[in-house]
Amino acid sequence: MGYRGDYILAKCGPKELAASLDVSRIGDIDYVPDNVAWMGRLTKGWTVFVPECEGYCDHLSNAIRAISEDGEVITCSINETVMASKAISYKDGITNWEIVSLSDVGPDEIALKESGSLPQIANEIRYEMLGRSENIENTDDAFEYPIRVTEAITGYTYDGLCSPEDFTALHLVQISLEPHFQAGLISRCFTNSPKTTLIIISIVLIISAAVFGVILKATLEPFISFILGDWADVCLSNCSRSSKE
Repeated sequence: MGYRGDYILAKCGPKELAASLDVSRIGDIDYVPDNVAWMGRLTKGWTVFVPECEGYCDHLSNAIRAISEDGEVITCSINETVMASKAISYKDGITNWEIVSLSDVGPDEIALKESGSLPQIANEIRYEMLGRSENIENTDDAFEYPIRVTEAITGYTYDGLCSPEDFTALHLVQISLEPHFQAGLISRCFTNSPKTTLIIISIVLIISAAVFGVILKATLEPFISFILGDWADVCLSNCSRSSKE
């Protein structure tokens, strides 16, 4: 079937990256694991996180942007089944550069997309692998291009033969089995404590309705008096009598 997965590389330590992504480090290891979520500090200074979860980077883009406020973050997403690859660099909370290689494109679509401030190493790799042509069709080289740029900058690639000597620290990590990547606060609360959340929402709605009624009365009565003049007292008196009845 081929490899399908994401990995994140950040200019911060494993402890900081794990905390920012709500990931638990569950044990130190002295080997590079396979088919499990793990995190490691590379000797080049980057921390790599391999969640073993396809689509992880897209779902956590907001959290990744926040991490990039303190240093560059590069994500790489790969799907060998459809020969698609993507590398994105985030810096200062925004997308710094992006390289996307797709195989499933229409006749008027571009198979290779580049945007942002690409580093010089990216331009060198592109020329070496793809030449200077602007219109690149999807090929094995185009698929490899985002992956090799990420590798050249950080020192890590999913298909490389990494050894423990390439890292100063390695950890097994645990991510949520049902991660609430795109869910908002209310969605997460409903999942974790549905009854408590429902009670709290009901109380908030009742209080909000009461406050709205007080505000409405305080603003409506002067408005009616201003518009209707002497007739306002009659209208307000009739309204008050009707509500009592």
